[in-house]
Formats: sequence, C-alpha cells, structure tokens
Amino acid sequence: MKYFPRIALMTALILLPMTASAATPTATQESEDGAFFKDARSFINASIGTHLGVQHTTQLESAPQSEFVSELELQLKLFRILAVAISYNPGAAPADAEMLAFSSRLRLTGKIHFLPLDAISMYLSAGLGAQNFDGLVDFTGDDTSYHGGLGAEIYIGRHVALTAEYAMVVPGVRSIQDTVVTQALDAASVDGSGAINIDDFSVDDLDPATFIDPANFQVTAGLRYYF
Repeated sequence: MKYFPRIALMTALILLPMTASAATPTATQESEDGAFFKDARSFINASIGTHLGVQHTTQLESAPQSEFVSELELQLKLFRILAVAISYNPGAAPADAEMLAFSSRLRLTGKIHFLPLDAISMYLSAGLGAQNFDGLVDFTGDDTSYHGGLGAEIYIGRHVALTAEYAMVVPGVRSIQDTVVTQALDAASVDGSGAINIDDFSVDDLDPATFIDPANFQVTAGLRYYF
C-alpha cells in the first residue's frame, strides 16, 4: 500500500496531458466549422426551408385583408454574414389591374446577418417580389413589389434552424401609378358642359405613408436545413 500514492501520482501525470489533448479541438475539428457546404456554421453553405405565415395589407379606400402564406425557399449564405434567397409561394394570386400589388409568387431577398452567433443569428432583409422570374429583374414591373424587414434563426443542431421573420411589403411603382389612375377615372364624372369633375378622389390626399406603411406586412415562421 505504501507504493499506492506514487502509482496514483504517476498515473495522473500520464493521463493529464491525454485529457487536455482530447479537450482541445484539433486542427481538423476546427477546420470543420469553417468548411464549405458542411452545416449551418460553414463559411459557405446552402439551405432549403419552408415557411408558414400571414400577409396583412390594405388597398386604397378598402378594409384591411389577410391571406395565408406558404413558402418554399432556397438560400445561399456566404461567410455566415451575407445571404441571398429565392422563395416560392404557390398560393399567391396576381393583383387585379386596379389593385396595389402586394402578393408575390416569387421573392428574391438579400440578407445581412448582423448577429451571427453559434446559437442564434439575426439579420436584416430586403428584396423584390413578382409573379414570375422576369419580374424579379424588373424593378418597375406591373406586378413588382418590394419588401424589407428583420429575421432571426435559432439553431437546434448543426443542420437545422428555426426561423421567424417580419417584412414590410410595399407595392411597386407601376402598381401605384396604375391604381391611382384607375381610382381617379372611376371617381370622374362629366357635367352638362362637358367638364370632367373628380369630387371623391384627390391625389393630394396621397403621400408616401399611404403606400410605405409597416401595417402592410408579412410574418412567417419555419425551418431551414443547412448543408
């Protein structure tokens, strides 16, 4: 028994470096966090996701309305900070000619992650919406809309993230022009002398806040799988 303390001390001296070595990430382990197309923490990765939510908008001189949103999304992320995503909402119907274009079947969105932590990441987003791919490259298309907002990801594994996002939706320039003209023509009347009167509609009543309104928004929650 008198040799037991010496044996225990020698064993501890042998095991201590081995334990420290196991606890310290090796160069290979560290490189996996910065690898390409590995998981959510990779320097360059891609993801596929699905999002459910609601879009709440108000047309000119109409009551607010809401519609269900169901999107599929493909995303490419660079250096854990920059990302670009394209999403598809099959249930989005095109707006009529006399209505502001809020709904978009396709959305192209750029994102800047300003809080890219390992457990959570928050980002700012902005982009275009349209009914087809041609509209995504036409800033003033007939059915173009714009969106911008704030989103967050909570990672529940190396590959899966829970998502939540708010985006203000703004109708496109062409949509606003067409709607204002249509509303003015509908309000016009011709008197006995042939003069055109517009009594119930005034362009002076319209300002940027009429169309750029946080009350016109889309909120979604969903999942992303990174690879």
